[in-house]
Amino acid sequence: MNPFNRQVMVYVRDADNHLVEGANIKFKEDGVDRGGVDNSDGHATYTLLNENGIVEVSFEYHGLGDTRRLALEQQDWTFVLPDLHVTPTWRRIMEKHFPAAIGIFFILAATILAFAFSNPSALQTHIILAVFALGGGAFGSEISGMIKADISLGSKLVVGATGAAAIFVVLYFAVPAGS
Repeated sequence: MNPFNRQVMVYVRDADNHLVEGANIKFKEDGVDRGGVDNSDGHATYTLLNENGIVEVSFEYHGLGDTRRLALEQQDWTFVLPDLHVTPTWRRIMEKHFPAAIGIFFILAATILAFAFSNPSALQTHIILAVFALGGGAFGSEISGMIKADISLGSKLVVGATGAAAIFVVLYFAVPAGS
């Protein structure tokens, strides 16, 4: 028997659309068990022996499971587990709020640097202000909405920015580092 070109791909995904590693995926063609992939990385592919074969796909993961019969023209199926989160909670939070964490770190670093130097030089003051402005801009990326800043620095330079970059511009240029 020669395999035909028709392939079926099956995916098992969690509520966050991540592949579910460790899912067991099984295939049946015309009611005959054709094997599958145990402890998969969340997907499996099967090449049909009969191009007009009726394919059933199923999965099992920690007591959860489901089976689907695919249409003749169907080439893939995705099982979604809406109550399952395979990504740890801390990672989901950090994926969403990483800029805020970096912003808080930079703001704290600038505050510590500001108090660590009793009489900072002009360069140290610029660096502390820049670190503070970067932290504020990063933290500001968490704020929904839009802020726009247009600052004119003399007659030849105009700085325009929106969003988190605008927060940086306001924090950096609103209070000059030398004053």
